[in-house]
Amino acid sequence: MHINFLNSIERLSNDNLIAESLAYILNHPEFSIYQKIFYSHLLSIADHKDTEEWEFEISTQDFNQNFGIPDLVIQNDNLIIIIENKFWAEFSQNDQYWRYTQILLAKKDFEKKFLVLLCLKCKLDYFKIKIYNQFQSKGIAMTNESELISYLNMNGITPIFIIWEDIIDLFKSNNLLTQSMEFFINSRYINLIKMQKDDLVMLNSKIIPNFLFSLWGTVDQVKGILLEEKFNVGRTGQSRSFYGYTIYFDWGSLWFGQYIEA
Repeated sequence: MHINFLNSIERLSNDNLIAESLAYILNHPEFSIYQKIFYSHLLSIADHKDTEEWEFEISTQDFNQNFGIPDLVIQNDNLIIIIENKFWAEFSQNDQYWRYTQILLAKKDFEKKFLVLLCLKCKLDYFKIKIYNQFQSKGIAMTNESELISYLNMNGITPIFIIWEDIIDLFKSNNLLTQSMEFFINSRYINLIKMQKDDLVMLNSKIIPNFLFSLWGTVDQVKGILLEEKFNVGRTGQSRSFYGYTIYFDWGSLWFGQYIEA
């Protein structure tokens, strides 16, 4: 079975987990090469500098009482970048992107301000339309990316759109954390399982449940026989991938049951 770092902490598997993982990479000097690649790609510049060389401070879930909590904020003395990471979740309150522009407008001490949307390639056009709608709801005419860029540039903000597929390619390596991020994002959001018509027909039939009940019944019957024969048998354990128990002997133990691995 493939053991993955991010999947191993299942309860935290969401957009914020990936944002925290990215922040960890940007915050630690051992990831210097990834930092240089990321900033160069993000800002579309040839200059390759890491977080320390940029003198950046990195913060996550940076609370703003009036306008929300951006996923990631990167800043130094004259530059600030707000990054919002989106996979499938909608913009909160239907105006999240617009609210983050207000955070940047209030930052008077920065020469350069960037508002970044980091998302999947397949969702980019969808999120752009949602962004235009947010400005329209505030009485600002906007229907395309050129109008968005023009409006934000006029207010000292540069909008940037980057996609996870590019970041995954840039970070591709043998490093445990970047490999885990790649596997997690690919398996959860990019390489989606597509059910075929025959699969749906089978799921709607009694073939699978009848087979599983027959299989589990056999495992239970064998356990009953073993107990009658005075074998030392442990409790039956089950999950979506296995159903079975351990049989204990003087020389060791043996697990018996049903195990499924795709």
